[in-house]
Parts: sequence; structure tokens; C-alpha cells
Amino acid sequence: MLATPAMRLLLPLLPWLASCWSLPAIPAGGELLGRPVATDVDAEVARYYLAHPEPEGCAPELDGVPTFDDVIRRMHARYDARALDRHLLRELAEETGSVDFATMYFVRRLERDPATNAFQRAFEVEVENVHAAEARGETAPIPGAESYLFLLVPGWLWRSHPETGGDLQVPLESLRAHGFRVERIPTLDNVTVEENGELVAAFLAEPRFAGERIVLVSASKGSQEVHHALGALAPEFAERVRGWVSIGGLMQGSPVADWVDGPIVWPLYRLACLVVRFDPEGLRSMMTAPSIERFESLAVPEHVLVLPFIAVPLSGQVSSTLWIRYHRLRRYGPNDGQSLLADELIPGGFPVLELGTDHRFGSDGIETKTVALARVVVGTLEGRR
Repeated sequence: MLATPAMRLLLPLLPWLASCWSLPAIPAGGELLGRPVATDVDAEVARYYLAHPEPEGCAPELDGVPTFDDVIRRMHARYDARALDRHLLRELAEETGSVDFATMYFVRRLERDPATNAFQRAFEVEVENVHAAEARGETAPIPGAESYLFLLVPGWLWRSHPETGGDLQVPLESLRAHGFRVERIPTLDNVTVEENGELVAAFLAEPRFAGERIVLVSASKGSQEVHHALGALAPEFAERVRGWVSIGGLMQGSPVADWVDGPIVWPLYRLACLVVRFDPEGLRSMMTAPSIERFESLAVPEHVLVLPFIAVPLSGQVSSTLWIRYHRLRRYGPNDGQSLLADELIPGGFPVLELGTDHRFGSDGIETKTVALARVVVGTLEGRR
């Protein structure tokens, strides 16, 4: 979560800011990823698209006005052949007048990929397996888990603000309880992506990990740091890493960080940081321009299994904690209140989507879902899936 002591100086203004923004709240129902969804959406075309993913009938217009079926057909014809990135989703949201429409397109576009869909289904099966074991008062070990060491890379300000969940303490405890070997890499609380990336790389290079099969689990800014580490590692150390789960990874930065960049706000922000003794460079390294440049210059070794775990909220599903940020980010397209959804994709990775929640992922069931993701990774690496 991008919140600093300096930013807290603005907290008294938040109720006023919230009252300045409102969205249409149109009740809607349908299915996404085969699951029932009932929530509010931001436009009638989104309400229709949730209930009717496939266009019906052939008539393109009704009394000279394009039908929603025609809009859906035209959008798929225009965008399906293009790369699924921030530019596509922003254009789609602008053309339809609905960020929720573009969000659902994102989900359905990924669902059509057979490999991605297979990992999504595997995750859902494992969630049920873990739930069933816990209901019996048991843990859910998986054969082969002892062969892997899970290393957790926390998010920004994880030491000073563990309440955000960025410390990954809950997943750490849950993984241990279910029979996984796990450690947390002690990155620094507030330094640049590059600095912590070098710490991650040095940690992986420790002699005690010789012969280990490592799975990395990172959160938010920590995913940028893992990406930097994997892109800079010597080959003999990169071979130790077999899998990587990126939870809400800010792979191409966050426009939230960009808000302080400017001839007026940046000097004021630096001054506020000076007052509260806070290093502004940690936030600056998460701005989109340097993050995109870094992202495009690095590559994950091909042997690493990569699973980006992405929160996907419709407008009626965003928590009050992230509502203002979600609203401001809507100008760029579908987002989770911290990052643009398409920016969390990683080349060569198989995204797993968590519908109905935002960048904070909520507190309900995150431990179960972390164990489920770990089971998917181990099952895949062991050749059982």
C-alpha cells in the first residue's frame, strides 16, 4: 500500500475528496470465470456484458441505434488481435464509456487462453482442497513440498506498516502450518527497487542455498525487486529459482506514485519527507516511467514457472480503503486501486485471477489462497499437472 508519513498530512482532506467523486451504481448479475457475480457496475453496456458474454442475434442496430450485442461484437473484432496491455484496456474503456466493461474483457480474454485457464482452474480446485482439509481440522500437505524452499519478498513499508499485509506474515505462517519450508527475505523498508533487488539477489546467492529448489513469493513492490534480481542474477544462482508467485505485483510501477511527481508537488513532498525523516526515493522508484523502462529491460529465466496473482475488482467491489485511488486510476483504465491490471502481467507467466477484491486482497481467506497457489506450483513443478 502506497501510504507514507508525509502522505498522512493529507488525510483530513480525504472525506472531502471522496465526496467529489461518484460513479453510476447499476445493479448487475452474471458470470465471470464460471462463477456467479452480483454487484454494481458503471454503465448499462457493462451490465449487459456481464449477463451476456456472447452477442445474441444478428441485427446490428435497433431503430438506428447500435445494440449492446453489436457493441460487444465490434469491440472483440477491434481488440482481440492486439496485445493485452494498458493501452488496449484504456482505449476500450474510453470507447465503451465503461471501465467495468474493459475489466470484464480483460478477464474473458485471459480465460480464452487454454494454458492460463488451466492454471486458473487448478487454483480453484486447490482452494477447495485446502478448505476441505481445514474443515476436517487437518492441514493440506502435498507430495514433494519438502523439496522446495519458499522465500517471501515483502512489499513496501512492510516493517513500519505491517497492518497493510505487505509483510506477508499471514501467508508465511499458513505455509508453515501446511508443511512448506518457508523463510522471509529481510529486504529494507523504504529503499529503491534496485537496492532491494540487489539484496534479493545476494540472498539467493548465499552458499546455504546450493542445491535448493526455490519458489519466490512476492507482494506489490516486492515483485519489482524480484524481477530486478532475476534479471541481474548470474546463471548459476538463477537456476536455484524454479517458481515465482507475484501477488499484486507493481511490475510497471503505479500511477499512484506519479501523483507526487511535478514541479509543485514534488518539492512539497520532499519537504514533508524531510520533516518526518522519510526517504522519498523509495516511492520515486515506483513511478511508472522508470518502472516501465526497468521492466522492459529485464527477462525472467525461461525455466522459472511464473504465476502472477491479480486482484480484479468491478467498480462495486472496491473497498473503502482504496476507493479514492481506484477512482483516480480509472482515467487509465481497469485497475485494482494501486496498479493497472494489465501492468501486473509478466511475459511467459500464467496469471491467476482473484475476482471481486482489490490490491489489498482483503483479509478473508488469503492464507487459504496462498497455500492453494503453493500447491499449484509444487504440483506443476513435480510434473503432476
